[in-house]
Amino acid sequence: MSQNDNEENGRITIKEAFGKWFGLFLVLISAAVVYLLIINLDDIFSGITYIFGIVKPVIYGAIIAYLLNPLTKMYYRLLIKGYEKKGKKPSAKTVSVIESFTILFALLTGVLIIAILCWLVIPQLITTVISLVETVPSQANDYYNYLTEKIQSNKYLASRMQDTALKFTKYMDNIMNHDLFPWLKSVLLPNLNLYAKQFANGVISFLNVLYNLFIGMIVAIYILNGKRVFIAQAKKIIYGVCKKKTADTLIHYVRIFPKIKPLNISNDMFSGFILGKIVDSAIIGIICFVLMTIFSLPYALLVSVIVGVTNIIPVFGPYIGAIPSAMLILLVSPVQALYFIILVAILQQVDGNIIGPAILGDSTGLSAFWVLFSILFFGGFWGIAGMLIGCPLFAVIYTIIKDFVNYCLKRRKLSTDTQTYIDLKSIEDRKDGYEYITYSLSSKYQLMKDISLKVYEGDFICIMGPSGSGKSTLLNNISTIDIPNKGHVYIDTSEITTMSEKEIGYFRYEKLGFIFQNYSLLQSLTMYENIIAPLSLQKKKVIEMKKKAIELAKLLNIEHTLDKFPNECSGGEKQRAAIARALITNPKLIVADEPTGNLDSKNSHELLEMLKNMNTEESRTIIMVTHDPQIASYSSKLIYITDGKIVKELERKNMSQKDYFYEIMKITSTDAQLFF
Repeated sequence: MSQNDNEENGRITIKEAFGKWFGLFLVLISAAVVYLLIINLDDIFSGITYIFGIVKPVIYGAIIAYLLNPLTKMYYRLLIKGYEKKGKKPSAKTVSVIESFTILFALLTGVLIIAILCWLVIPQLITTVISLVETVPSQANDYYNYLTEKIQSNKYLASRMQDTALKFTKYMDNIMNHDLFPWLKSVLLPNLNLYAKQFANGVISFLNVLYNLFIGMIVAIYILNGKRVFIAQAKKIIYGVCKKKTADTLIHYVRIFPKIKPLNISNDMFSGFILGKIVDSAIIGIICFVLMTIFSLPYALLVSVIVGVTNIIPVFGPYIGAIPSAMLILLVSPVQALYFIILVAILQQVDGNIIGPAILGDSTGLSAFWVLFSILFFGGFWGIAGMLIGCPLFAVIYTIIKDFVNYCLKRRKLSTDTQTYIDLKSIEDRKDGYEYITYSLSSKYQLMKDISLKVYEGDFICIMGPSGSGKSTLLNNISTIDIPNKGHVYIDTSEITTMSEKEIGYFRYEKLGFIFQNYSLLQSLTMYENIIAPLSLQKKKVIEMKKKAIELAKLLNIEHTLDKFPNECSGGEKQRAAIARALITNPKLIVADEPTGNLDSKNSHELLEMLKNMNTEESRTIIMVTHDPQIASYSSKLIYITDGKIVKELERKNMSQKDYFYEIMKITSTDAQLFF
């Protein structure tokens, strides 16, 4: 019997009835589950708290392992360096032995650091407490005598103080008779056993923390020893449970770049921020101790440790450490306390503008507002710990959301540049793309307008123009960093505006070398590892990668930095490393955005001569953005942009570099006059 026959007869099968009512059944079950969860929230949270209490040693172990991991990597590189020099690959057994030693050395280093800190701080703390006990009474007596003398010398002030003293005496007498004694009788004495029990619980909790730390250290050893297996198992689970495309997306978000190295985004941000912050705070603490010793300020060691430790907390940390330290020094001398406040204010300016940026760089990529928001938000949940990890944790969330939004915009062929959406009114469809309509006076906002540019193989083109003219935007469109929402870009007969992400990735590491203005070095990799990163995509041999890296490093005078991390190098050294990374694949097209921005005149000249030789002798195509006419004079053709349009083109032809420079100066000076 067919379904229609069943419907005509007013009957349905068991299967049809099940299908009809199964959805309603699921809704009712879901509603019941949600209701049960709501009415049992207290029990659920208690259960979660109980579970966390059980696994607390594992959590402690994971934290200890995370903090020790950079040390294990450092010791591993030191121990394995002998094999790399010989070009040999160590056996699996040798690697296992080396890894065991690295874990042992890292653990001993961590314990040694803590022991040294305790050795420095605890005796000083005891001395400070004893000194305070001895000096506070006499200091208080001196303050009392000083105030008494001042009051007695002023009759009006003396009478007012006498009246105040009488009122205060009556107030204290009232408190003693009506509040204190009844409280002692009715509250304190009956609950004395409870308070003793709470004190005992506090002692037990402290001992429990020590126990968890001890067990955590053992757990950390196992985590560090089996971290590769754990990562492999996690990937195995992801690919086993999820679809391949979904799994690839998830794996992408635990990597810096999809095809370079399996480095975790959160790990890079956390290690770049937290470890960098620890180093920064240690430097601040040392400088504070030196300056306090020079100016003979009291409690130099103790105060410096307080300032250094609290400085780890972003934004609020300096104040958390400075206020109690200033009050401590105030007990000795108000003048010295004032000197200390001035010293800390200067020190924080130096840290915020020089030391911090040099060590941390742009490790989170967050604006000042989001830094403040993350500290307040996570600090509200987890206190001091939340204030410490809030920035890198929010940076991970911010990065994932940003990548997702940019992915959605690219699918719709819309601009990913935030500046495009400032004062945006609407986006209008056009035959060849979109037009962005704004509330500005001109009503239509375009970063670039009617630009038509042909670049031939072997050209050395320099793009100039005032700030905001569209130089970097044009460069980003050529290099596939941004995809134009209107028009076309062809390179080697291939239209890059229609390429897939996979094709664009292949184009970038096979044919393109991009010299970034802001370095874009990975903080968790050494300078050598940063330089050879593009070659790892091409699966080159270790010996070949090392040979090329050393050659470029010698050419750029950074061979002494290869074993260092970016935060250990100067801005010029990092810039030259970024240049070496861009040139190591011998790209056909070199794109440079202010390549000499962080170099001195000598290194700038050497870099430009090298680019010029690569252009003339190897026929490399170079497109460079600069604001300096002298740097532009190394090119063979000048493109001058104003308000998103090409307003002037100049070819060097047979001109000398000096004459070419003067012609460029004429163009830039003429354009500058338009603003006056």
